[in-house]
Amino acid sequence: MIVFIWIPKAAGTSVWRAMRHSGTAVEYKPLVLESGLIDGLPAHKEWCDAGIQYVTFFHADIAALPCDLSRTMRVAIVRNPWDRLVSLYHYLHSPVGMAKPRGRALASLRLCFDDFVVAACGGRIPPPGASYFDGIVGANPQTCWTRNATRVWRLEDLPRQWPEFQRATGVTAPLPHINRGERGPYRDHYTPALRHLVAKRFAEEIEEYGYAF
Repeated sequence: MIVFIWIPKAAGTSVWRAMRHSGTAVEYKPLVLESGLIDGLPAHKEWCDAGIQYVTFFHADIAALPCDLSRTMRVAIVRNPWDRLVSLYHYLHSPVGMAKPRGRALASLRLCFDDFVVAACGGRIPPPGASYFDGIVGANPQTCWTRNATRVWRLEDLPRQWPEFQRATGVTAPLPHINRGERGPYRDHYTPALRHLVAKRFAEEIEEYGYAF
């Protein structure tokens, strides 16, 4: 069974669609109840008995889930952090993002992009947990998710490396491009000060995955 760790604004919709078109795929949106228990998760044996090939928990931190995923292959896609913040900002202000409570809450603050980056790099954003979420929580460092992955691909390399991804995961479908945005070059959104803030906040993933502005 392949677990897809869905990092916000890193080609998740496209990759998950390819998985759904290639085999039995199941989506779970775990919810943390007031009691502290997590609802919406079947037992691992149920997945195996059902012959499920692909599972995603959307943007949840799979390390916080009360299920044993140690015997699964866990794959993730990462994206240039400067580019990803631009994409996340525009998504949260799009009709789709505004339809979600936290998207509306963020938009109500009327943050310009500069203020959004300052907030995202301030280190006070709640970390991803066991529940599905939306909003600025998606601006956490991608290493919050990739620390639980067994294989990681860069979005920028994925079109060229898609055959390798297919061999590793058994996906047979081509890679679609969903949720394409028209925002212009991401570099045009940044001042030197904002560029430095992102470099400092996301230094670990920048070094680990070889990113540069």
